[in-house]
Amino acid sequence: MSQEPREPNLSAFSGGNPNQPASSGNPPSPCSDAISQWLVSKLAEELQIDPEEIDIHEPFTSYGISSVLAVSLSGDLEDWLGRPLSPTLVFDFPTIEALAKHLSGEQEADSKSLRGQEKNSLSMSRWQ
Repeated sequence: MSQEPREPNLSAFSGGNPNQPASSGNPPSPCSDAISQWLVSKLAEELQIDPEEIDIHEPFTSYGISSVLAVSLSGDLEDWLGRPLSPTLVFDFPTIEALAKHLSGEQEADSKSLRGQEKNSLSMSRWQ
């Protein structure tokens, strides 16, 4: 029994453009969970498999997607988000999780947090 893919609930928004701070006045981007849900749904539809069979931590290549499907997926995602995206996103961010975090801006926030922790660790080690 085939189900139509559901559009994720977009009431959960975070940040703005992942290349700019959330406070820059850009329209909000969906959070990484909403983007992940959309990607799972779209990939399942394209591959004609059950969405539960898709693991967001597995590389896109493990599902045997072609370069044509990868570019098509980027185009559909661009339409859904309403902003221009690189057609090579699936290759640049090889898992649903990595791509969703990048697009939501959460990856940038995570890396800034890690850099801050590393800087604190280095400054603390000087005093020991």
